[in-house]
Amino acid sequence: MATIGITGGSGFIGQHIAAQALSMGFDVCLFDHQKRDKSWVRDDYELFLGDVRDRTAVVEFAAHVDGVIHLAAVLGTQETIGNPSPAIETNMLGGVNVLDAARQYDLPLVYAGVGNYWMLNTYSTTKTAIERLLFQYRDEFQLPFATVRPVNAYGPGQRPAPPFGPGKVRKIMPSFTCRAISGLPIEVYGDGSQISDMVYVKDVARVFLAAWTMLSKGAVIETPVEVGPAESLTVNDVAASVSQMVSSKLNCDPVAIEHLPMRPGEKRVNDLNPLLIDDILNYAKTRLTDSEMQVLARKTRELGTKVVANGASLAQVGLSNSDFVPFEVGCSETLDWFIANQGIVWGKD
Repeated sequence: MATIGITGGSGFIGQHIAAQALSMGFDVCLFDHQKRDKSWVRDDYELFLGDVRDRTAVVEFAAHVDGVIHLAAVLGTQETIGNPSPAIETNMLGGVNVLDAARQYDLPLVYAGVGNYWMLNTYSTTKTAIERLLFQYRDEFQLPFATVRPVNAYGPGQRPAPPFGPGKVRKIMPSFTCRAISGLPIEVYGDGSQISDMVYVKDVARVFLAAWTMLSKGAVIETPVEVGPAESLTVNDVAASVSQMVSSKLNCDPVAIEHLPMRPGEKRVNDLNPLLIDDILNYAKTRLTDSEMQVLARKTRELGTKVVANGASLAQVGLSNSDFVPFEVGCSETLDWFIANQGIVWGKD
């Protein structure tokens, strides 16, 4: 059976991909520099401690696997604005090391892109630079490379940031969930009307593995595969759902929702009036083919502030977001995990 190598494999998404890959019969090799608590590691995982910035280590890792899912990265929007160097070194130089190693051994490679690829912040810029280079490599050298762009992945096991846990990045669901369970107001950046799609981590894992499997069979995945739900929610919607669900599960009053200043690095306004964008798209429908409309829709989306996935792109790997876990179900399962593990693993590293 083929061995799938996962860089950043001890991270949140990496753990879920690894578990699904094993259930599908693949062997798994996790490449990571983290020496975290390994209680979640199954005996049949192979662990390769290394750093993607170390070119020799990456090549050695690539020599022992049949393909790569590249997740390793320095994360964070506001966290990387003031000090971009670590993200540049890991995301860009490390990314080049992974591309070159996959090229050397002609390995199928699935890269984790970002949903907000057009935004001007360190994380989006560094990740998207390697995505563009990946497609250059694919086209110039005819390599089995592809990109999967998850939006906001959430689910059991995601690490919260301080004061609730050791996570270095403030993610929406751990932050909202831990505060609500602790009886504290949920803090929302901005007015909460912003849309940034939420997708259950097990669906994210399915898409990565579907893309890798297709590449390993010789398929070409032309455009980035975007992973998001069929229906979008505002940040206020997510906060309200978490507050109400925690209230129901713990038989307590719902916590309040408080608004903070918008964090740096996120686009605050549309370049065009949203109604004008809709008018442009409606007019274009009468003039363009379906494929041309997809391109135009993608480009006009970049003029706005909504971080939403193009669900049609999932058809490239034989999936549809109509089959994804509904937010109500995924949110409930996530809350159950955080409630069950309060005071046990929230603070573990």
